[in-house]
Amino acid sequence: MRLPDVAFHEADLHGLPRPDNAVDTVVCALALTHVPALAPLLAEFARDLRALAEAS
Repeated sequence: MRLPDVAFHEADLHGLPRPDNAVDTVVCALALTHVPALAPLLAEFARDLRALAEAS
């Protein structure tokens, strides 16, 4: 699959190395099944995600 203008980064789930509101999408495959507390990770994903109104 080719995804133009897309960059993938590997990072620690507990502290993504991105500023607030920096990305349009967060992809996390399989790792969440190994995390005992999802709330802090989902909060970190939300911190990094741009609001939908801003991304359009």
